[in-house]
Amino acid sequence: DEPAIVEGKEEKTITRTINVYLPNGEVQTTKQPITLERKYTSVAGNDEKEYGPWTVGRWESFTAPEQEDYTAIPGTVDEVKVTSESLDAVVDIYYRADEPAIVEGKEEKTITRTINVHLPNGEVQTTRQPVTLERKYTSVAGSEEKKYGPWTVGRWESFTAPEQEGYTAIPGTVDEVEVTSESLDAVVDIYYRADEPAIVEESEEVTDDPTPETSTTSPTPKNITNAKGKTATPELKNMDTKSKAFQNKLPQTGNKAGTIYSIIGLLLTSILGVWEIIRKR
Repeated sequence: DEPAIVEGKEEKTITRTINVYLPNGEVQTTKQPITLERKYTSVAGNDEKEYGPWTVGRWESFTAPEQEDYTAIPGTVDEVKVTSESLDAVVDIYYRADEPAIVEGKEEKTITRTINVHLPNGEVQTTRQPVTLERKYTSVAGSEEKKYGPWTVGRWESFTAPEQEGYTAIPGTVDEVEVTSESLDAVVDIYYRADEPAIVEESEEVTDDPTPETSTTSPTPKNITNAKGKTATPELKNMDTKSKAFQNKLPQTGNKAGTIYSIIGLLLTSILGVWEIIRKR
């Protein structure tokens, strides 16, 4: 008789184990077992076997679960062909914190100087000088913390009050000022003061006439003929008094003309006195 033929198969399992280490410390494990087989034949009662080829399998690809703000390394495990030569495998997946997304922005603030010009007619002219400063910042996405850069610097320009005839502005000018992040809003009021009227000093010239208006004719005694036919000289007893009165009438200015007339009067008085003495003798 023909020997009995015995058929059979052999199997073996090759496994890939994937361990996912989550950021919270948990470990998720996924196993991928692949069972291969091969057939064989043997003669009954004989240990010798004739083997067929091993089958082929595949480990499927694997994607790590997403974790917010973290990146899995590796993020995926590739599909792999499994043969009889393959060995068990272990893949560990870890998570790395993502680099924070950097958000850039800027802040602004406006600081204003207001200049009010109060005109003499009651009108108010207002000039505003706004200066906008800014600073840049960076922050991590999802975070309220910000890293600030320096504030910029600005300037309020100088200002000159408009001229008003007959008035002076107080103050006449407003200075240029540097504006920083520490500056505050400001208000400047300009008023007008009426100018003082111009004082004109006038003087009158008084010219002293050194020559008094006096008579240039000296008094001359006249002879008087009396009833007896004799020539008589006027009474001279009051001549001295008259001479003094005449002197008193002269201007008391101390000028030369007054002095000359006084001397002439005294000489006439002396001559008439001598004449009176001779006549009596």
